[in-house]
Amino acid sequence: MAKDALELIDHLGWSQCHVVGISMGGMIALEFALLANRRILSLTLMATHAGGLIGQAPLIGMYHIIRSFIIRDDDELVKNALDMLYGRKTLNDPDKRQYFYDYHLERFRTRVPLSMVGSFGHMFAVQRHYINYADLLKIRYSNFPCLVMVGTEDRLTLGCRLVKLEHAGHDVIGECAEQVNQELLEFFESIDLKSHPSQISSEYAAEVRALELCCQHRTHCFVYNLVGFFKGLVLGLILYGALTSGLTKSDFVGIDLCTRCMNHFQISSYTFTYQYGWHMLNSVGCHVYNQIINNNILQLLNENNNDEFIYYIFERLRRFMVLPENIFLPLQYKLPTIKNSYNDFYLDSTIYKMDKTWINYVRIPWFCFTPTRLIVKPFKFMRSNRVFRYVSNVSQSMALVEFRDDTGSAYFSKELVAFLKYYLNNGFWFGNRHYIYLHHAQSQVRQKQFYFYCEDEGKMTRETLESWMGNFDDERLPAKNTARRTQPFSSTEVTIEIDRKLVDVIPDLRTTDGKYNFTDGVGQISSDLNHMIHKSIGIHVEKGEYVSSVLQIRYGGCKGTIAINPQLDGKKKQLLIRPSNLCLNREVINLLSYRGISNEHILVFQLRNILWLIASLFSNKSALCVLRDKILHVLPWLQISRHSNLSSEPFFRRLLLTTITNNLHQIVTRAHIRVPKARYMFGIVDEYKVLKEGQVFIQITDEDGHKTILEGPVAITKNPCHHPGDLRVLRAVNEKTLHHLYDVLVFPQQGSRPHASEISGSDLDGDEYTVIWDPTLVPISPNPTPYEYDSGPSPKPLNRIVTRNDRLKVILDICEQDNLGRLSNIHLVLVDQLGIDSEEAILLAAGLSQELDSVKSGEHPYTSDQIKNIVNTAGTTRPDFMQISDYEVYQSPKILGKLFRSAHHLNDTFKNAFSNDNNDISLDRNLLHTGYEEYIDFAQSLYKRYQFEMLEIIGSYGFSNEIDLFCCIESRNMKANERSDIQQTAQQLLKEIFQNIRKSFNNDLITYHKVKAKAAACYYVAYTDTSGKDKRMLSFPWLFAAPLLVDYSIASEDKETNDFMEYMLNSNSKSYHYLKKQLPSMMNLLPNGKQFTFMKILEICFESACATNNEQMINYAETLIEMLIAIVKT
Repeated sequence: MAKDALELIDHLGWSQCHVVGISMGGMIALEFALLANRRILSLTLMATHAGGLIGQAPLIGMYHIIRSFIIRDDDELVKNALDMLYGRKTLNDPDKRQYFYDYHLERFRTRVPLSMVGSFGHMFAVQRHYINYADLLKIRYSNFPCLVMVGTEDRLTLGCRLVKLEHAGHDVIGECAEQVNQELLEFFESIDLKSHPSQISSEYAAEVRALELCCQHRTHCFVYNLVGFFKGLVLGLILYGALTSGLTKSDFVGIDLCTRCMNHFQISSYTFTYQYGWHMLNSVGCHVYNQIINNNILQLLNENNNDEFIYYIFERLRRFMVLPENIFLPLQYKLPTIKNSYNDFYLDSTIYKMDKTWINYVRIPWFCFTPTRLIVKPFKFMRSNRVFRYVSNVSQSMALVEFRDDTGSAYFSKELVAFLKYYLNNGFWFGNRHYIYLHHAQSQVRQKQFYFYCEDEGKMTRETLESWMGNFDDERLPAKNTARRTQPFSSTEVTIEIDRKLVDVIPDLRTTDGKYNFTDGVGQISSDLNHMIHKSIGIHVEKGEYVSSVLQIRYGGCKGTIAINPQLDGKKKQLLIRPSNLCLNREVINLLSYRGISNEHILVFQLRNILWLIASLFSNKSALCVLRDKILHVLPWLQISRHSNLSSEPFFRRLLLTTITNNLHQIVTRAHIRVPKARYMFGIVDEYKVLKEGQVFIQITDEDGHKTILEGPVAITKNPCHHPGDLRVLRAVNEKTLHHLYDVLVFPQQGSRPHASEISGSDLDGDEYTVIWDPTLVPISPNPTPYEYDSGPSPKPLNRIVTRNDRLKVILDICEQDNLGRLSNIHLVLVDQLGIDSEEAILLAAGLSQELDSVKSGEHPYTSDQIKNIVNTAGTTRPDFMQISDYEVYQSPKILGKLFRSAHHLNDTFKNAFSNDNNDISLDRNLLHTGYEEYIDFAQSLYKRYQFEMLEIIGSYGFSNEIDLFCCIESRNMKANERSDIQQTAQQLLKEIFQNIRKSFNNDLITYHKVKAKAAACYYVAYTDTSGKDKRMLSFPWLFAAPLLVDYSIASEDKETNDFMEYMLNSNSKSYHYLKKQLPSMMNLLPNGKQFTFMKILEICFESACATNNEQMINYAETLIEMLIAIVKT
């Protein structure tokens, strides 16, 4: 374990560290000191010994150890532990004894019990430990100071500087937490200030870090950043007891190795909400725990028995303490401010009112289990589902539980499956509530997230609730049975209740041989019912607002899509069981390249995408386009468009720079290239049988509501797409019968096989298809033979009803063998090295499809050994675009490599130019309308309310500031599976907040002249706010953009931009001569005697590159864009 610790600090790049060893961790610390004494700044040993005869436990200690193996009653186990670990003074104090009793009782109840083999292995490892006298002298005279802390009622074996902890037993960090912490701080500080006589390294950094190493079969750790602790860098390596011999893998599961200051204070006599808030705040770290128990926070909280108030205080204190700059600030100074904000703002806030009234969103407890601790997180704000709407007291009876490694990342270690299995089988106790595993949504299982349920709070048993969710007894395939049970947990919105009399079940449309299904997962709905549904979710149909022609639904156990059929209007049966811009990704690009789309065409698309982003910094029209496309759709862009220079306006410039940074990151790391003439669309079937095989119907809606029917070849695929046949070119046709359908992909019901099935083996129950109609990206080569995704043997169903144990086995199997991401990365490597049509790549594409389906089939295509063989096939090198540092990297000669290098270079250019962009905020005097001073007080009051509301959302979702919130669609710090859900909820909250703020703004009847003055006052207040960049809300005045910008003249059609670009090419300008010198071949392409703008030259480069497949023209274009970035900056 000492070697493990050494490898860990090597990995972290720590040159030296303070080492603190406690109990068995002290034994490891001694070994570490012998192994790497030049790496140690100081050595602290607590309640430990050097081994040998003097290190043997006294008879009374051995008595308690042996008893711990025999006792099975929790109460007796706890009493035995107290006698073994604590001194008489502590045990004779009733309050302290009760405190430690409650603590250990919770541990025994909630942790995974250690097996007998594991217990004996632990004991024998301690007994065999021995550091001889010679080695002790080596440590004593090493070039670092030592500190020993021991309870006077414990054993001491090593001499150095000695601190006696009077009347303390073995658990010194529990009994004497305050004294231990103080001694450590003073000891470290004396070294930091060079007041200790030992010589130490003078290489310090800017922050303090402490590392708790929890030793199991594999090393797991969690790191705390302790900013500003000392003047320099202190690296604390805190070692705890390790189990090192005679153990099976399962013996290393769920061992509680946290310090006393990380453990949770027992407050079982308080309400659940109080307990939850307490544990949530303590989960931040030991620095918070020590503050709470040592000041008047508890007393202040005890004065109020309002659960909402208590949780509000705890949650806001947590937000404050998780920020690195606040980590050692005193909590009590923040408490009055938080307390006042509850009454002054929160009770009247939009988010508080919506919590009470929303039926489509809920807040539920959120727990995170790691191998070493339980982390209590703030209540999770989630979209609702059928189960949430049915159970009683959902905010108390349901809980979201996730399982993570101690670093916070998802774990994939097989050794930890037993850890997960324990909680899925037994549930866990929190306070006086017992939460048991219920089920999960389909998207959660790979993320190791599950819903747990408390029967006492839900007022029904788990079995009763499962019975209500549906009867799945007919499904005898365990994996499919498990997957079907996820449907009630899919996020849905309540719309309308549809009488069963209006519903009919109609037969599927199949091929003549019955092998394929054309209508798999798609039905029909009348336009009348469709309008009713849209009205129920707030769409003003009568005002001409957008109405979708296809819906994804859950109805009576049915899951799928339904398309409008006007012929159903007025009939007895009316239910028969969104346009978005598209970005290319690596898989689609590989398929397009394979189908003959030239590298230059794809590179031009990427450069156009980057140019579109950069142009937003000098063109008002481009700025508006980027902002409307990439920012949350809540700001009044039509009114904001009156501003003549958005790229210089502080708020919008920050939005633009953040958006460009996020998008460039996506282009570099994932080849996300925006394609204007492309969409994601739901697929449905032609119910009228007017489309022939090879035809589709597509009608698109633009931002202004205009509809266009596509005609001609279109490229269609669906992610994930790995097989050459997954991309199909079909012909879009104009069929009058289908004109009522728009923003949806309509497939024919004729042919030898459904086209949907040909495309990645998909169906029509809600799959989204990639549709490209840009002629430069539509291949002209014949469609390859599609893969037969259902050609393998079907898994055999059970000859009995699927049981709960069967379903748990499926879930654990998915968690243990989740190799989808790893196999996808290997496929990228094989395609780059061998080609997408190579035997190896095609076989792996088939395996990827089976792995993707394993959630429903229960069958995984590869064993661990087979995956190792596939990895070996890929060799020891990796293409540069994958940015993997653990392998030897080569420059990929294929399209993904060229895209990566081009984007990476331009991204670096942009970062270097704008990394220190001026963040100064200056007032635009043109916006300070006459008389604005009269409304400063009103604006200040409204601004404080708006600021509070915005900070609530920012804090709830973990954003940094308002810019991060508005740019959440493209956030690089957000997981892809979280982005859509957060975007929807945050956007809805913002709309409600904006509506309420505008209502307050327009509350009094005044002349429009005064409305302008009021808007100007709001602008002045926001832009002169000095509360700090993360709390300043520059978005505030733009809610009132219409009166604020009423006197602004609409900018001419980018006149300033065109003049600027023409000036750059004036024959007398430096830039003209630079281009002539650096890019003579490119300049020779320009006809003599003609004037060309900078943008026109770029366009010529793009056209020439595509027409002649000339890569040199791509290089010219890159150079021009690089110049453009420098010009825009200056």
